[in-house]
Amino acid sequence: MSILMVPFTRLSPEHGFLVWSTMLLCSVIVCWSLLAPGDAPARAVQLAMVFVPYPVALGLMHGQVIPLQMALLAVSYVLLERGRDFFAGVLLCVMALKPQGLQLIPFALLTAGRKRVFAGWAVAMAIVGSRSSPSFASTARWHTCSGSPGPERTRRT
Repeated sequence: MSILMVPFTRLSPEHGFLVWSTMLLCSVIVCWSLLAPGDAPARAVQLAMVFVPYPVALGLMHGQVIPLQMALLAVSYVLLERGRDFFAGVLLCVMALKPQGLQLIPFALLTAGRKRVFAGWAVAMAIVGSRSSPSFASTARWHTCSGSPGPERTRRT
């Protein structure tokens, strides 16, 4: 890899980075033009997807809720900037859809002294939890009554 950098040593770091980035961009476009299957509209979508951030691309490809979470997180940020802390926290309950990526945000905001945001999140999550608990209980009853193997029956000893 270092041998590739030798021609850039005569350039300033900014110009070297610009030339390198342009070469990488051209490489991506060459790969796309040679390998992307489909007609022109499909190829255009594929090229656009190359420049989309990974979480967005993953959400679109797999039907995940990541784009929805990102949008509501952005709206929460705007509400936070406008002084609507409690409602900004309420919107953070979107993390209940898929918590792996966002679980630390309310706690980071609490540590930063944004107690109203945290309170809004806590109230919203309590409501979500109280509404979803009956559905979990009914699912457990269904497994028990239907003879469907629940977690306790599928354990190997």
